Amino acid sequence: PFLRELASATEAAFPDLKNIEEDLRQAFRYYRYYYPQASIPEIYTYISGLDFEYPVQLQNNIMLISLDMYLGKDFEPYAMSRIPQYRTRRATPEHICRDVMIEMANQIPVAYQSENVLLDQMIEKGKVMYFLDAMMPEVHDTIKIGYSYSQFDWCLANEKNLWAFIIENDLLFSSDYEKTHKLIIDGPFTSFFPEGSPARTGWWVGWQIVRSFMDNNTEVSLPRLMEELTPRQVLDNSGYNP
Repeated sequence: PFLRELASATEAAFPDLKNIEEDLRQAFRYYRYYYPQASIPEIYTYISGLDFEYPVQLQNNIMLISLDMYLGKDFEPYAMSRIPQYRTRRATPEHICRDVMIEMANQIPVAYQSENVLLDQMIEKGKVMYFLDAMMPEVHDTIKIGYSYSQFDWCLANEKNLWAFIIENDLLFSSDYEKTHKLIIDGPFTSFFPEGSPARTGWWVGWQIVRSFMDNNTEVSLPRLMEELTPRQVLDNSGYNP
């Protein structure tokens, strides 16, 4: 019965998939521009039973999109199923293409060994965000990073303070999970900072470093950035100075 309820709600919210198909078609056009030899996955939508941890999955060139995880942040069964509000904020149709392209980015192999220090995690997430810049240039940054406008504005206003905090607390090259994961994991906010802050602030700072690097190294291609350049190379040649 619960799956039938979700199916009915999904059919009402998505009487057809034209808008989703057009968004994906446009994003994959950009993808083919940067990766002309790459294959495009077969894409299917389904009812997952509110699998909020994996709304989009890619395996063996088959992409699955659980449409019941994009029924709007106020969809009542989300709260009844105790899905966190910070997660349901992204449960909107506007985030489908974003989540698909993040999954595509996560499948790109790298030619270097990660040291798993905070810098590595930040730059790897920043590369994914820059990949979204390339695949979805018309989409607002709030959708790409999954923030509200107020959270995004907080990051803009506090970028210098965020970077100073990381440097002054010797976190950049730290592999101390208890300290570094607070800047990377999802949640209602970053526990180092006031409640007005968003979670995943390490993603945001990494994104700005990668953007600065690409602005200052225009000869570097997107595939080379994603696959070859180490996080330290990106930082050292970024000229990042908020």
